[in-house]
Amino acid sequence: MKKKVIIAVICLIIVFVGIIIIINPKNIIKKEKYDGKRTTTVQTTAVKKEQTIPEGYVKTISDAANSIDINSDVYTIASQIGTATKNKDNSYNIRYSDNENILIQLDKNNTVLNVSVSYDLYTLIDEFVDFSKNKEFQSKFQEYTYDDIRIAFKSAGTIDYKSKETTEYTWVNNKGEFIKAAFNKENKCVSYTGILKYA
Repeated sequence: MKKKVIIAVICLIIVFVGIIIIINPKNIIKKEKYDGKRTTTVQTTAVKKEQTIPEGYVKTISDAANSIDINSDVYTIASQIGTATKNKDNSYNIRYSDNENILIQLDKNNTVLNVSVSYDLYTLIDEFVDFSKNKEFQSKFQEYTYDDIRIAFKSAGTIDYKSKETTEYTWVNNKGEFIKAAFNKENKCVSYTGILKYA
């Protein structure tokens, strides 16, 4: 009789421990979120746990371009997005791949003048981009702001040029069509290409 009681108690303990393990929050996969820090999840042998990645960390060249502060010095920019190689013309190049790089142009005082970004455009394809208002924007682009175009295109776009005066964005839809538009410090549109085809 005592043996049966002991076995029953052991079984209850095993079940109880199993329930605790199953409902433990550490075993719940956390979705990626952004709240000033970029967080992600990593797989360990026992559980999935949250790992915080520093704010300066960038995964792709488009992440890097969008994170650049034009008022920073070249060393701060390079420390956040990658190793910079100095060129003969007082510029620095940060290479991501054969066709993707960031060029930082300096003046004679080594102040950042502008940043140009070269992409493989297919990497910027966004299936949600909507160019249905292209003709309207093309005919009177000066009347619109970045927010007007961003909302109409249903995408923030990707920065491909930045200076203290202007910022240029590229949008690419799932048909291989792309549009480039530049905006001044007041976010007013100052140039607009209309639909082009990269392939």
